[in-house]
Amino acid sequence: MMKRCGLFVAMCCAGLGCGPSFKESPRDVDTEALTDGRGPVRPNSQPIVRRTTPGPVPAAVPEEPPQSRDAPEISRSPGVKGGAVVLWPRIVLARGEKKPDAETVAIARKIQQKLAAVARQSLAGAPVDVRPEPQRVCTQTGCVGVSVGALLAKVGKGCAVVALVSRPGQSPQRLVAWAGRVTLKAAEVPFRSHPEGSVGFPDFASCSSLIEQLATNDGPVVEAIREAAR
Repeated sequence: MMKRCGLFVAMCCAGLGCGPSFKESPRDVDTEALTDGRGPVRPNSQPIVRRTTPGPVPAAVPEEPPQSRDAPEISRSPGVKGGAVVLWPRIVLARGEKKPDAETVAIARKIQQKLAAVARQSLAGAPVDVRPEPQRVCTQTGCVGVSVGALLAKVGKGCAVVALVSRPGQSPQRLVAWAGRVTLKAAEVPFRSHPEGSVGFPDFASCSSLIEQLATNDGPVVEAIREAAR
């Protein structure tokens, strides 16, 4: 009886092609394997797999550092000790305007360039790291160097600017009126808080001559940067 069962199983396997099952799709398995008349024969019962896309295996892409996954407004550089990080200016627009136009962005870039020049003047010989748009705030642990930024308010053709200066680390931001008529409700605001709520703008300067006005009023900004670096 046992011999008949064994014969029956052997006949079923011969007819149905019993053997190991493989997860590879048909196009991945070599169809040119030797056969014994019952189907492909694979040495040691292992599938023979052919590459569908020949070539070297690409190297693994290294994981991005955690700070590179922060919001785009956060600086990717903390600066260096003894130096300064010049952040992209914060921009406040007239009510109803949601996004700065090309003219406003160009003004912000000029303000940042002026900030960088003032920082170099204030910290002679120290490295100054100018951050690209839109990096306008240090990380949660603060910058290693002095951080220097600006708040630009623009309504039509009128502009007003407040400089923002912080010591290294999680330090408050000192507010320094720079152009236009500015009223300060506080001399400084907490670390990483929005300064807009502590500033009023009774009147604006002409945006077309803004950089010249900044140059005539940069004394207090220089003093604030030097004090923050002490």
